[in-house]
Amino acid sequence: MLDVLKRQNPQTRFVTSPTKNGVFDTTSSQTLYFFVDVKTSGPETFEAVISALEPLRKEGYLTSLKDNKTVTSGPITVIGTGNTPLDMVGPVANRDYFFDAHLDELEENPEITSLISPIASTSFQEAVGSVTYSEDGAVLSDEQLATLRSQISTAKERGIGARYWETPYYPIRIRNAVWRTLLQEGVALLNADDLDAVAAYF
Repeated sequence: MLDVLKRQNPQTRFVTSPTKNGVFDTTSSQTLYFFVDVKTSGPETFEAVISALEPLRKEGYLTSLKDNKTVTSGPITVIGTGNTPLDMVGPVANRDYFFDAHLDELEENPEITSLISPIASTSFQEAVGSVTYSEDGAVLSDEQLATLRSQISTAKERGIGARYWETPYYPIRIRNAVWRTLLQEGVALLNADDLDAVAAYF
C-alpha cells in the first residue's frame, strides 16, 4: 500500500509541493477505507496494528483526529472491525484509526459519533433477514425495507456511513436487486466479494 501511495505522490523536479493523492487514479482525493478485521485477542492485536501503521503515519497518509474535534482526511482511513476494542479507539483524542460500529445498535449507543466511527456495519442477513424475488422485482418486504431505512437514517443523522456485509450472492438477480436497493437507500459502501461482478454491474 505504501508503494502504491509513493507512486501516486512522486517526488520529482516537476512537483513543486508535497501531495497526498490517494490510491485511485480517477479520483485521487477519495480515501481508501482500510478495514482491519481483528480475529484474535483484541487489545494485544490492535496494539500491534497501531504500531504497524507507523510507515503510513510517518508519511502523513492516514486520516486523523485531533483533540477529539477535527478530522483531517487522508488517502487511507483505517477502521478496526471484528474484535477491535472500542475502548482503544473512542477515548483517544488524537489518533489515526477508527472503529467499525454496529449499525443495528446505533440507536442504543448515542455516544457513537462520526469521530469514532465514520462507517457503521452489520450483517444484512441478521439485520434484514432472508429475501425472495417477487414478480414486481422487489426483494425486500415492507417491514424489511423499513428496518433498512431506519438503520441507514440513524447513521446519516450522525454523519456515519452505512455498510452491510453478508448480502446474498446467489441467485444473481437477487444479489443485483439487493445491491440496487442498498444504493438507492443510501449506503456509503457496497460490500461485495466478487469484484469483477460488481464492476460489470456498474
